[in-house]
Amino acid sequence: MDDGSFEGNFKSWLENQHRNMAYKGKAPGVMNTDQRGSSGAHSLPAEHAIDPIARDLGDSYRFGSSQVQGARLSGISEEGSIQVRTVGSLEFVNNPNPKYYGEYLRQMEGRLTQFREIAEQGVSDEALTFVAQYYQYGINAQMFEKVNQSLLMNQVNAMLKKLGLKPISHGVMDFAGQRLQPENFTRYFIDEVKAANPELVSVSVDQAVLSSITEDPMYWLIFTAGH
Repeated sequence: MDDGSFEGNFKSWLENQHRNMAYKGKAPGVMNTDQRGSSGAHSLPAEHAIDPIARDLGDSYRFGSSQVQGARLSGISEEGSIQVRTVGSLEFVNNPNPKYYGEYLRQMEGRLTQFREIAEQGVSDEALTFVAQYYQYGINAQMFEKVNQSLLMNQVNAMLKKLGLKPISHGVMDFAGQRLQPENFTRYFIDEVKAANPELVSVSVDQAVLSSITEDPMYWLIFTAGH
């Protein structure tokens, strides 16, 4: 990440990162060509871990809701967004169709570029927000057959190390990232970073910074158009 080699060829860079990290799956470094999802296996962590987190954060996600749920991210079309549905007592997740990967790749590259530009300034709410949102776009896209979570968490921890911080555990980060709305996920993510780095108790999410990143699609449209 430090050398900026991802800029201008982000898809190939990400595929190469996956190829180097993948330890299972049929096609390391090759993005999915068909739409995938989970068949109810996420139900227990969703109910017992994410539902309480969502309630604490005032998020709209509720396990067992009859509504279609899932994170709605700036710059991602509704058709390209993850779909979380409950059938009976089980929760099913439909990942985005690969034809929408370009939307996610643009957002991820923009955030990684912006992180790299400010990382030398050290820890800030802005830097941590870029890391959180980079991860959330990636985990919602689920571009590879396997090892999406490990790939993204390794990248996240590399960015935290760049800021002089200790790594965070994988935990239920993927379940949270797919279900919580961006502002709430960012707060959850930063809380996890603080838990691993108690010296950061004074770091908080600046509402103006967060809003510019998570709510204004033109911010990233303009930014990515210039890169």
